[in-house]
Amino acid sequence: DAVTLLESPILDAIKRVTGRRYQSIDKFNDHPATTHATVLKVLHQARENIRAAELSPALRYWRRPESVRLQTWQWTHATTAMRFG
Repeated sequence: DAVTLLESPILDAIKRVTGRRYQSIDKFNDHPATTHATVLKVLHQARENIRAAELSPALRYWRRPESVRLQTWQWTHATTAMRFG
């Protein structure tokens, strides 16, 4: 599921951009201080986080242990979808 796969890099990007830790993407989105510009910065940062993780396997975001084959397929599928929409 793309939501599960992308939640960690997006929450990390939110922390890097805002300096605050949010429990969920929804809480960040609903916060009164969140602007469209902030959301765009977070999405850009999340994309950079994912690109960095592609280059360094140590930086990959995994939410729960599963088979390596399944995780690799999910990661490849998600990053391809982000690149090519």
